[in-house]
Amino acid sequence: MGSSGAKRSRSARPSAAAVPVGAPRQPPLHARVRASFERHPYPAADRFEPIWRLPAWRWMRACAMPGTSPDRPPIRVLVAGCGTGAEAYAIASAFPRAQVVGIDFSARSIAIARSCSKSGAAAPQFAEADLCDPTLPQQAILRKRFDFISCQGVASYVPDVDAALSNLRKLLTPKGMLYLGVNGAGHHSVRIRPLFRALGMDPTAMSDERSEATGRDVLRMYEILTRRREGELSDESPSYIANDVFGPINRCLPLGDWLALAGKAGLEYRGNLGTARFAGALLRPELLASLLGLKRAEVAAFFDGMISDVFHSLVLTPGEAKKKKERAGEPDFADATALMPWRPLVTLWDRTELEGVTPVERPVAISLTIPGVLRRATLECRFEIVEILRLADGKRSLAEIYKSSPLLAAARVESAIPSLFGLYHSNALQFLPPASR
Repeated sequence: MGSSGAKRSRSARPSAAAVPVGAPRQPPLHARVRASFERHPYPAADRFEPIWRLPAWRWMRACAMPGTSPDRPPIRVLVAGCGTGAEAYAIASAFPRAQVVGIDFSARSIAIARSCSKSGAAAPQFAEADLCDPTLPQQAILRKRFDFISCQGVASYVPDVDAALSNLRKLLTPKGMLYLGVNGAGHHSVRIRPLFRALGMDPTAMSDERSEATGRDVLRMYEILTRRREGELSDESPSYIANDVFGPINRCLPLGDWLALAGKAGLEYRGNLGTARFAGALLRPELLASLLGLKRAEVAAFFDGMISDVFHSLVLTPGEAKKKKERAGEPDFADATALMPWRPLVTLWDRTELEGVTPVERPVAISLTIPGVLRRATLECRFEIVEILRLADGKRSLAEIYKSSPLLAAARVESAIPSLFGLYHSNALQFLPPASR
């Protein structure tokens, strides 16, 4: 079997004769990606806006560090793939006491980023550096590790995503947090890029003004047929058209694939903005009961399998060594006994609406609003859920809450679990590990 496999392998290799005579030799992928962003830095100078475009800071902190203050600011921040610097300046403005560093492999982008500094304003440090370079963590500006790294809209375009994610993991402090924004399988380029070949165009490079104009025409057709706002994509900057619509690579993957890549790099999944919103739209206990056996990452992949989201906003932390078969770090909703020692905590949601709710037999509708995550999601729940939410302070276990409240004396936790599961995955409710852990 080994020899026949070797024969197949040798025969599968393209021979020199298989390459058309006179065909231009493509430079290595890495060089083509760099050249594309050198020609068209992102964001373009005329679109430079140093405003916060990341998910809400409190949401990211709560996902990564449950039980700690979600308002705690970062100390040292890395913007990995900073482009022309808009995001780095926005973070520096939001956290003026933090040390902010921006890196990018495009020398032209870094030059533009440095030129945008204003006297008296919080100024990040910028350096030319390649996320895929195995020596990246040893570079002088990066030797001191970061408690927050933002890598927004970058990993989908790097030539070696494994190397990039591994480097990001190494650059984090042990209790650091990585925000990773990446393209999903529902991204428009998945449909649009193959269409250029039908027009005799190369989707991996915007070669001239004609290809840019054609790209915009295709995007306008796409906007009309998908009922998007006209100009939403087609009026984007030339740098967006060149690197996102065209471009050497655009990695658009299902959420499960991104989580597998993150896990391979030693990163642990903590949350996804899309998953929280999907769970918030599905706060119906009778529907969620069938999902109770799924882990956090499995729930995220399940919802994405239905929706094929356009973009994934992931919160990741350095992975920790776990004992075999131990589900450390997340509660098991399929096992009521195992769930009881966990400590429920409401962090992101304002519970003042619960003050006027009185015990009744019929379900009560409560509204959930989490800034930047949920906008008035509605949950119809029995009064025992309201009581648990009132008492969820992160100090008492679920068992202690049931024991201490007269209103829960006759209630069975099994009937509450589907609602607690939905609240947990929508980030309206957290569960801290048992106090003994």
